[in-house]
Amino acid sequence: MAFLLRLPFRRKRQAVSQLAVTSDTLSTDPGGAIPMADTATTDLLGTALTERERELLSAYQSLKALAASDDLPPCAARNVRKALAAMWQVTNDLGLQFEQLYDLGV
Repeated sequence: MAFLLRLPFRRKRQAVSQLAVTSDTLSTDPGGAIPMADTATTDLLGTALTERERELLSAYQSLKALAASDDLPPCAARNVRKALAAMWQVTNDLGLQFEQLYDLGV
């Protein structure tokens, strides 16, 4: 996805929207799947995570698990979603994950 850095913003959005992403593959068409990096130990480009990046990813995953639970009081559920949105931005900008959180209400 390094080619996206050289594209104007509108072309980036079009190129990203054409990618088919599943939990373990990245592809521009169903037949050309490329395995994605293991994000538990590396970022999306395959670079090893630093200790701080692992901590950030762990906090993000903890918030994601909390947001998926149904037993939180309404004020806690909303604030967890707000915190998760902020951590999504951090982990997405660092290339630690590539996912959308619409199914969790974020």
